[in-house]
Amino acid sequence: MIKLLFGKAGSGKSHIGKVASLVYGFHFHDADEDLPERFRRAIENQEKVTEEVREEYIEIIIATIRRLMLTHKDICICQALLRNKYREKILEAIPSVEYVWVDAPDDLILSRLENRAGHVAPRAYAERVNRLFEVPTVAHVRFENGNDPKTFDDQMKAIFGKGRPEA
Repeated sequence: MIKLLFGKAGSGKSHIGKVASLVYGFHFHDADEDLPERFRRAIENQEKVTEEVREEYIEIIIATIRRLMLTHKDICICQALLRNKYREKILEAIPSVEYVWVDAPDDLILSRLENRAGHVAPRAYAERVNRLFEVPTVAHVRFENGNDPKTFDDQMKAIFGKGRPEA
C-alpha cells in the first residue's frame, strides 16, 4: 500500500505521515528530504523554481517510491505536489499510488506556518506557493485536518487502518 499525502504547506502532511508510521506501521518518508540542491537554494532565496528543476524533483520522488517499494510493504510519503500535472506524472509511473489530499482551513494553516521552525520552506515562501495549489483532478481521499482529535483519529483509521487489526 502506497499512500502519497499532498496539500498546502502547513496542512499537516508530515504530522499525519508520522502518525501513520507510529500507529499503523507505515514506513514514512518526507520527500522534502529529496529536494535537489537547486530547488533548496531557490526556496532559501525565495526565488521562482523552474519547471526543469520541478521535473527533476518529480523524477527523484518516483525513484524514491520505487526504491522504498523494494523493502517496505506499506509506505506513506508526503510532498505538497501543488500542481495536477505532477500528481498525474507520479500516478502514471506508479499506478498503485493512492493519493490523500490533506486539507485544512486557511487560518489554521497560517497558524501552523507561524509556529513551525527549521522547515525548508519559510512562512513567506510557503504562503506564496500555497496560492499555486490546484484542486486535485486525480482520484484521492480528502483528509480534513482541523483541530478535532476524534475526526483526526477516525480519518487515520479509515485511510491507514484498512485490513489491519485494531491499533
